[in-house]
Amino acid sequence: SDSVSSFRDSMAGSEDDDDAIGSDASSSSDVPLSAKAAKARASEAKRREREKKKQEEAARKQAVLDKRRLKKEQEEARKKAIRDKQEERQRLKEEERARKEKAKADALAKRREKERAAKERAARKAEKAAENAAGGGKGEAAASP
Repeated sequence: SDSVSSFRDSMAGSEDDDDAIGSDASSSSDVPLSAKAAKARASEAKRREREKKKQEEAARKQAVLDKRRLKKEQEEARKKAIRDKQEERQRLKEEERARKEKAKADALAKRREKERAAKERAARKAEKAAENAAGGGKGEAAASP
C-alpha cells in the first residue's frame, strides 16, 4: 500500500509541477491551455485512426483488385491453353491430310508412270512385230544381239 500511496504522491507532484509552471500565467488561461492540449491530442489520435483506417481500406481494396486481376489472368491463361491445344490439334489434322494427299498424288504418279512405261513397251513390241512382219527388221535383229 506504501508503493500505491507513493505513486499517488508522485502523480500529484507532477500535477503540482504543472501548476508551478503555469503559475506565471493567469490560472484561467492555464485550464484552457491543458484542455487545448488534450483536445489537440485527441484530434491527433482521431486523425491517426482515420489515416490508419484509410490505409487499411486502401490495402483491402488493393487486395480485392489483385485477387480479381489474378483470377482474370488465370482465366486468360486457361483459355489460351485451350486455344493452343485446339490449334495444335488442327495443325496435326492439316499435316495428316497433307501427308495423305501427297501419298495419294505419289501413288497416282507412280501408277501413271507404270502405265506410260507399259504403253511404251507395248508400242515398241508392236513396232518390232510390224518390222518383223514386214521383213525389214531381220537385218537389224541380226546386227543386235
